[in-house]
Amino acid sequence: MNRIIFDTETVSLNKQFIYNLGYVITDGDGKILCKRDLVIRQVYDNKPFFETAYYANKRPIYVAGMRARRMKKVSWGEACRIMCKDIKEFNITDGYAYNSDFDERAFYFNHAIYGNKRRPLDGIKVHDIMNHINVITQTDEYRKFCLENGYVTKHIRPRARRTAESLYAYLTFNRNYREEHTALADSMIESFILTECLKRETEK
Repeated sequence: MNRIIFDTETVSLNKQFIYNLGYVITDGDGKILCKRDLVIRQVYDNKPFFETAYYANKRPIYVAGMRARRMKKVSWGEACRIMCKDIKEFNITDGYAYNSDFDERAFYFNHAIYGNKRRPLDGIKVHDIMNHINVITQTDEYRKFCLENGYVTKHIRPRARRTAESLYAYLTFNRNYREEHTALADSMIESFILTECLKRETEK
């Protein structure tokens, strides 16, 4: 069964204007069938507003990506049209995101702002990848990796983090890995994490 794994980059947690939407569509084995990296014109082209974004320092990545045609700048309405078309073409019924509540809220916030009628998430069931990660994060091996390599919370008693960054670092044996925080790149690592988690769930 094909599935879509998506991610959004927004100006901030409170200002959920999306400036980057990315996703991958995979088959049941995790093979990538389609990928999109869309820069949202309304926010990106409003430079003073974009400069208030938490990851505004990533702008050179978007400049290079668009010049190389790895990324495409479109309006929010066009981004939703493309995503709806891909969902239909690949017969997608289920979508996944890491901390999916945030991404779903961002989608509907932008729908309300721009008033577009195409709403990609309306036709699929969205699942939170974090509901599947216990099969990895509750192992002693994972906890040891995080504690030894600094992937820990800032509490008085540090605990292993449950972020996509720490999970991908563990799964790829790359203790120096740092998340890019652009939508397609993050979708791809989250797709990898989901595939590994589902595989381990079936092996239990």
